[in-house]
Amino acid sequence: MFEAGERWLYSTSTDWVGRLVEKVSGQSLEDYFRQHIFTPLGMADTFYFVPKDKEARLVTVNRRTADGSIAKESVQPPTSGFTPIGGGGLSSTAYDYLRFTAPCSTAASSTAPASCRPARSPSWGKTTLGGRCPGAKDRNPGTQ
Repeated sequence: MFEAGERWLYSTSTDWVGRLVEKVSGQSLEDYFRQHIFTPLGMADTFYFVPKDKEARLVTVNRRTADGSIAKESVQPPTSGFTPIGGGGLSSTAYDYLRFTAPCSTAASSTAPASCRPARSPSWGKTTLGGRCPGAKDRNPGTQ
């Protein structure tokens, strides 16, 4: 461990939730996500393990060098050979990401499969200071 302010460590809580989903469902995390999230939402290009025929579509990870030029990182994210976790590792497309976020809008939430509808509270869309998010509409169907 370390003292506050010395280092930063992301929480592993979502990794543990992913493991819990596997144990409770009896499925691998990718299979569970595919059955309950990806397929119902029509997300055909989201994977933990990117199929070989789709690897060429992946964007390479780059970094800016000291002289300002861009260089390809020597280590790229793996597309296979790792254990899927709840906290990361998915590869996807912008289109699939939009399909994933669509149930957050009022119009799409009524057509999304029940397993994909997010739980909402009356405070959804409000800032912590009590104001509204710019352009936010009341997204809680129970308050309309």
